[in-house]
Amino acid sequence: MDPQFTTIQLSGGGMTRAALVNALRERHVQTDQAAERLLQTMPVYPGERPYPIRLGLIRARDLGLSQGSTLPHIFQTAQHYGLGLVPLAAAAFLRLQWGDQPAGNVFVASPALSNQGPRGFALTKAAKQLQLHGFFASDDKPWPATTSFAFELSV
Repeated sequence: MDPQFTTIQLSGGGMTRAALVNALRERHVQTDQAAERLLQTMPVYPGERPYPIRLGLIRARDLGLSQGSTLPHIFQTAQHYGLGLVPLAAAAFLRLQWGDQPAGNVFVASPALSNQGPRGFALTKAAKQLQLHGFFASDDKPWPATTSFAFELSV
């Protein structure tokens, strides 16, 4: 099987946490409390020069998981096809740069900061409004096969 995905290229890094949060506000990106919590606790490396990031957008079923699965199994299956986890900050940069996202949700596949609190970011476009939400999920929660994820591709 050779899974098909949509590729998105963006630039990450080079901003302080405050500059990143301000940029989201300037773009009128709606956030929820869980996203705000992640934005305040995720690693940010402001001294870095901007760097290229390539992401692959794919549904769980396109990874061969026609019944859906748990996040650990989805992530493991994606890794088998060369798709990796995305740093949390890259999800915020994606939200800033992906204004033409189709309506719906994309969950960014990231390592969890801890077992407590939000697990990662979901990017949503609803009624032409860009949103950045934090999501909660346990390792044993099943995800539908139609769920869209963003994984990192090697540059």
